[in-house]
Amino acid sequence: MASDAIYKKIYEQYKSIVGPDNVSNEGPVLIPYERDQHWPFVVPTRPAIVVMPKTTEEVQEIVKIANEHKIPIVPMSRGVNVRGLCVPAKEGSILVDLRLMNRVLEVNPEMMTATVEPGVTHGQLQLAAYEKNCRICIPGAPATGSILTNYLLRGVYHTNAGDGIDHALSAEIV
Repeated sequence: MASDAIYKKIYEQYKSIVGPDNVSNEGPVLIPYERDQHWPFVVPTRPAIVVMPKTTEEVQEIVKIANEHKIPIVPMSRGVNVRGLCVPAKEGSILVDLRLMNRVLEVNPEMMTATVEPGVTHGQLQLAAYEKNCRICIPGAPATGSILTNYLLRGVYHTNAGDGIDHALSAEIV
């Protein structure tokens, strides 16, 4: 684990990238991130810093800084998280909460596609699809659940046409 001075430096760098309201190293903010719905089965591990970017460029800067110091990063898209997937595996990790990257960039009825940021929920995408006289396949997850997480982790979205990930056409990964 890095020294307190390193974490303080990283915190200040992140504050200059995302603004003071979108980064924290304070206990009351960090506590909810140390566990999820499976907390009896997952060892609670509090992140050292939680940072919430709004753009891909901010994510790139956040990752670059963490990599410089060899500090692990845990990404979290949004909503209901299970199985310890967003709980840091190591003390001193940085949790990147992507919930502020929550725009539906495009719904294309002709191609039957949608382009979304990682923090978009099922409910948000359904509303955007309705505006274009379309609908999405609703999984057994809540409307507050993440499209990205359900698709990538083969969550509670499965139809005769396959898992959600089978319907993804492309991804921009930082």
